[in-house]
Amino acid sequence: MYSPRHWPTWLGVGLFNAFSLLPVSWQRALGRALGRLMHRVGASRRRITRANLERCLPGRSPGALDALTRESFVNLGESIAELLMAWRASERDIDSLAVDCIGLEPVREALDAGRGALVFFPHWIHIDLIARLLVRDLERPIGALYRRHHNPVVERWQQNGRERVGAHPLVPQDQVRTLVRILKRGGAMIYLPDQDYGPVRSAQVPFFGVPVRTTTAPAEMLRLTGALPFVMSAQRRRDVPGYRIELEALDIDPTLDAVEMMTRINLAVEKAIRTAPTEYLWQHDRFKRSG
Repeated sequence: MYSPRHWPTWLGVGLFNAFSLLPVSWQRALGRALGRLMHRVGASRRRITRANLERCLPGRSPGALDALTRESFVNLGESIAELLMAWRASERDIDSLAVDCIGLEPVREALDAGRGALVFFPHWIHIDLIARLLVRDLERPIGALYRRHHNPVVERWQQNGRERVGAHPLVPQDQVRTLVRILKRGGAMIYLPDQDYGPVRSAQVPFFGVPVRTTTAPAEMLRLTGALPFVMSAQRRRDVPGYRIELEALDIDPTLDAVEMMTRINLAVEKAIRTAPTEYLWQHDRFKRSG
């Protein structure tokens, strides 16, 4: 980890940490400027983003799609400030945000009754900050599945940051059995269903009407554990610095086959994304293994 080949990474981590010392308003402004730059010079990601928006939000004019693409990059740049706030901000700074958190009571009731809760997070650009706010407001332990980073410096940085988020336990994505045990014991876990977790436990399932490789692990988890499924929508507030978070309970029959269950979960995720489309990570090439 401390070998010379990792020194550039340590420098990058140091710059990010130094960036977090700036006033939050400056961080957000600089982040938006970086987002505009990424939109301007990142031709490949710009094409992926626009193609994703055109595929998933049909009926928009070319001009409207161009505007959504620009706004998506600007929001992505601003999310750097939100990531640093999630990983480094004091509790006082977090408490200064105006947060409307709707739908927590059914999750609390499920956990208090000894049933597990599997909370599906679409891949929001501000996902770590939203998770920190959810952990605070739920007032119950909630863990998360995460993907290990191949770079040990980045992995340690992520681990330290996510410990500050408060999600516990953090379960590597290849330890699905651990997640199942937590749910069976009546715990709560965060899960990102719109990622490609590889060919194992996967099927072609429609996402915004396009069949795409989708993990079927959540369907198996719900069937094995009896946990209740929820999907989370989140968006920035426009009136004051803060966020609106909503958890929706999903009515899914666990006796359905895995593909049908994941189809219904994807429909709920699509509905959540439509509430704040430019705050979703469209830069990810989700459809590269479609069809």
